Amino acid sequence: MKKSQYSDAYQLFLTELRSARMAVGMTQVQLSEALEVDQPYVSRVESGSRRLDVVELHEWLQVLGVDWGEFMATLDSRWADARAARARLSRQAMASKTPRGRRPLKG
Repeated sequence: MKKSQYSDAYQLFLTELRSARMAVGMTQVQLSEALEVDQPYVSRVESGSRRLDVVELHEWLQVLGVDWGEFMATLDSRWADARAARARLSRQAMASKTPRGRRPLKG
């Protein structure tokens, strides 16, 4: 199993985290000041090179004024959409590999 930090699901999480900050019109500098951390910390989190634990995520969302439950519901929905898209692509790939309508070779 690959590390979740490098998974598509984690990348979606980071996208939602950045989107939440941007939706409230907050810069990384403003967020860092509200969290009492330096701006590179925020940048490292948003880029995926620094992970948040659940307590840090909760504080992050509180500072943004984002409801925990709504954030998680949105994230869960995005994950479900991504899984469904991957499943469709997989089915399409499998369908394109099956020989349909091939004529037998004449000998």
